[in-house]
Order: sequence, then structure tokens, then C-alpha cells
Amino acid sequence: MALINQKKVDAVFGWDAFKRLWMKTMEVVELPKELQVYRSTGVAVLKFSKNKGVTNKFINFLVSENGKKIYRQYGWYHAIP
Repeated sequence: MALINQKKVDAVFGWDAFKRLWMKTMEVVELPKELQVYRSTGVAVLKFSKNKGVTNKFINFLVSENGKKIYRQYGWYHAIP
């Protein structure tokens, strides 16, 4: 999207979350459902994490009802029920 605003390209492929960025300088054209691609977000505690307690709290927040609400607010869906 930065390249659009720098006038270096005329179009980009992106995620639907982009529609909330630079709304004054872009138009979102949604692809038909059969051409849409969904991707996941991974989260994990790394072996070299210095504060595993805080890391686990963050992961627990992401899968909490409040975390899911934030995902939905930005057009993402949460696969964990």
C-alpha cells in the first residue's frame, strides 16, 4: 500500500484489512469468493523467549473473547471457537 501512496504502482493485491488504511487514496475491489485466499496467523512461545509468562498471557489474550473481538473488528475471523 505504501507503493500506491508513493505513486510507484497503480494496483496491489492485499488483504481486506487494507481497506481501513489510506481510505482517502485507494479503492478496494473485492475479488469473487472463488478467487479469494485466506491465510492464518501463527502464534507460539519461542524457545529463547525471555519472559514465557508474559508471552503465554499474550497468547491467552489472543484466543480470549476480547482478542477475538479485536480480530473481528479488523475483518479477520477466528478459527478457534
